[in-house]
Amino acid sequence: MIYQVFYFTCHQANENKERKEEILEFMKTADIGIEDFVVSKETAEEAKISDEMKGLLVKKGEDLSKIKLFKVESQHTSDDGSVVSFDFREQESEGTQRLFKLSGPWLEVLEKGYCLVMDELHNSLHPKLVAYLVSMFHNPEINKHGAQLIFVTHETSLLNQDTFRKDQVWFCEKENNVTELFSLADFKVRKGVDNLESAYLSGRYGAVPYLK
Repeated sequence: MIYQVFYFTCHQANENKERKEEILEFMKTADIGIEDFVVSKETAEEAKISDEMKGLLVKKGEDLSKIKLFKVESQHTSDDGSVVSFDFREQESEGTQRLFKLSGPWLEVLEKGYCLVMDELHNSLHPKLVAYLVSMFHNPEINKHGAQLIFVTHETSLLNQDTFRKDQVWFCEKENNVTELFSLADFKVRKGVDNLESAYLSGRYGAVPYLK
């Protein structure tokens, strides 16, 4: 699935110059120092994939010289003003790679008014960046077609009344191998007064691990 998301974003950037620029702006929002990126194709024979993977492909009768894979190079400006290219998957951080992978479907969903379902949205991303990504769905100037985002996260800093309504926050609690799903709207919350994150971490809403 992760590679499929990477492939989707690469395909969009490679086929659509306008979308490529949108992805670049999306990346620059995170202030990760990327000035540009280049998407190209190479054969599985040329690609930096494991010998084990190449062996599996050969075993299946695949011709490595005919399998095309996407390659991404990111471009940074060095202290002397020169442009330095990085092998994206080898030299960029996990957070930068994840943001790139997300950019394609994120922009597509917002543009088309689709519903995006994500597990562990916070993985490898700074909490402030996660908050920004979520805020894009709340911004009518960006989300012009009613796109929706459903995601699972352990990032408690998102629990604040400026970001979500009560009915938009749901908790999962597991007991005796059965998972219960319940809404923050089931609890009395004083608008503009209660700190949702502190209340949750203190156990007021349940759905916190019991540590022995």
